[in-house]
Amino acid sequence: MRLAHEWILTDLFVDGAARGRRVGGGLVDALVTSARDNGAHAVIVETEADNGYAHRLYESRGFEQARDTGRSVRYALHLRDHH
Repeated sequence: MRLAHEWILTDLFVDGAARGRRVGGGLVDALVTSARDNGAHAVIVETEADNGYAHRLYESRGFEQARDTGRSVRYALHLRDHH
């Protein structure tokens, strides 16, 4: 039996001068690619509940909301089965 692992990203910041230039999307795409290439079964990200930009970014990449505490929202992207 092999244990599946997940990658967790708790902070992703893009400088204000770089916003709107797809920098955040490129970073998320690179994270997902690296996680997949290294055998992760999921990528977990967490962001502030009021950060609509981040919510839209993660959802546009296929992440699904996994938990909402009212202060933060956790998203998960499942990359492969882990039986």
